[in-house]
Formats: sequence, C-alpha cells, structure tokens
Amino acid sequence: HPFLGIGLGHLHIRPSELRWKGSRPDMDWTEAHSIFFQMGVERGLVGLAAFVWLLIAMGKIFWRAGPSGWPSGFFWGYLGLVLAGFTESWTHDSEVMMSLYFLLGCASVLASKPRSGG
Repeated sequence: HPFLGIGLGHLHIRPSELRWKGSRPDMDWTEAHSIFFQMGVERGLVGLAAFVWLLIAMGKIFWRAGPSGWPSGFFWGYLGLVLAGFTESWTHDSEVMMSLYFLLGCASVLASKPRSGG
C-alpha cells in the first residue's frame, strides 16, 4: 500500500526475514530503526510527506528565530532529533516523542511571536 501504508502497528519483521539471523526465532520486530522508513511503511507516502513537511516547517521556524541566543538551542535540539531519526524510530519511545512534542510547542510559540523587522 504505497500511498496510505499498512497502518499503525502493523509492521512486523520476523527473524527469518532478517539478513543477520542473530535474533531469537520467537522475536517479532515492530520497528524499522528509521523514523522516516517507519512513517513511510506504516503511513504511506501521504503520511511520510506530511511528516517531512512538519519537520521542515519546524526547522524553518527555529532557523528564523535567530542564530544566537536562547532560540538557537531549540534549533540544535531539533537538528539532533532529526539526525537521530535516520537510525532510530521514535514511535515506541515515549521520551523521544515527548521531546518532539516539546519542540513542536516551542515552534508554535516562536511562530506566533511578531517578528521584529528592519
């Protein structure tokens, strides 16, 4: 299902499907170990596009907030979260999801502040 995905929680990888055969035979992997791949498989191209759009919008907000001062910490935290997403899936990790939600809230506050222009 390339456009809408297989659905949330339906990703199951059996040890017999893995290249390295080092897992227990009764183990069932439910993570793809990449948030982008996980989103694409479970939510399809539509969900992946929406997720990437959200991340890009957050990055633009943090970048425009200022390269120095306290808003720059949000940008670097955001960048670390995105880079970690290439090798880790966040959907089953509540601490990382809370970090994403925190950054979303901070981006929302920064986006609603009037910009000082010259």
